[in-house]
Amino acid sequence: RPPPPTGHAPAAGRPIVFGSLNNFTKVNDTVLRVWAKILHRVPTSRLLLKAEIFSVADGAAEAWRRIAAAGIPAERVETEGASADYLTAYRRIDIALDTFPYPGGGTTCEALYMGVPVVTLAGETLGSRFGASLLQNIGAQALIARTTEEYIERAVLLAQDARTLDALHAGLRNMTAASPVMDTTAYGAAVGTAYETVWAAYASRTDMREG
Repeated sequence: RPPPPTGHAPAAGRPIVFGSLNNFTKVNDTVLRVWAKILHRVPTSRLLLKAEIFSVADGAAEAWRRIAAAGIPAERVETEGASADYLTAYRRIDIALDTFPYPGGGTTCEALYMGVPVVTLAGETLGSRFGASLLQNIGAQALIARTTEEYIERAVLLAQDARTLDALHAGLRNMTAASPVMDTTAYGAAVGTAYETVWAAYASRTDMREG
């Protein structure tokens, strides 16, 4: 089944919607507090959270408790549980906020393909740099932050720049499709070469021990 089309209303003159479809286990209290600061600095903005936890009463109650404890006003948050048509939710999100220190993988790819820019925080480990790697590979380095304050600033500035936001909504699908992220042939060849290199090194060490 083909993916749903992208589609965002012009950003100027309306509240900006931040959002996250990441597994809520990645949304730690530090992330929530950072998101609270972003919402505070963009006073008319809202936050859309869609995750499995909001399909379960006990889980949703605990998530809402943590959201409130982080200083995020309940009236500015919309939550939804999991659904088969979850990709269409991206049409209601203007800017996706990545989690940290463990960023999104599939969710980041899906957001970008649905025309939604993702603000991410690059860490020092392989796992914490996955979002940054995806953005680097599609040519959207301006969305990569190195500190939490920079993460906040990039999200706020983008929310205030309707022209850039509209351009990203219109162009990110093509940028992603034309990038190494979706070049399956090149990726497969690179993985194959890596396996061959590892095997050759292993075989060489084995030959030396036997010799």
